[in-house]
Amino acid sequence: MIELNVGIQKAMTVNMSVGLSRAEKLRDKLIKVQPARDELASAMVQGGVSLETSSGMQDSLVRLQDAVEGVEEFSDDADLKEPKTMLDQLMKLESGWISLKAAISRGSLSLQSEEEEDGAIEELTKALQRAEDLGLHDSVSSARELLRELEHLSSNHQKIEAAVIPSL
Repeated sequence: MIELNVGIQKAMTVNMSVGLSRAEKLRDKLIKVQPARDELASAMVQGGVSLETSSGMQDSLVRLQDAVEGVEEFSDDADLKEPKTMLDQLMKLESGWISLKAAISRGSLSLQSEEEEDGAIEELTKALQRAEDLGLHDSVSSARELLRELEHLSSNHQKIEAAVIPSL
């Protein structure tokens, strides 16, 4: 970079214009490459923390995606396998967390209304399994408690149905 700047200055000093605009464009592009790589490294650190703590995933996803795009802008052959793998892991983690929160919301509504608990149980069971597979252990305890309450409600509804509508 320093040599390129010196060469541009020398060319300007001797009024040489052949290739000067190309050299200046290259210099302007190179000035942006290192900050893009630095941002990618920082985004990778933040993404790693999010993967370990299962928190801040959305911010990490956005930052890492932007950083990957920033590096791709300057280099088609940049080695982005690791950042892209981390992006995929973060997306799966975020998706599992969102699914679990949605299932908890549905289950809570079902518990309050005392309706549709079987569908809520099924959704919550699937979301819990996915969350556990993804290592979202901190997020599952309240979901497990809700699942037990829904199963209890479902059992009570089945007992009432059996009493009201006897088998033929």
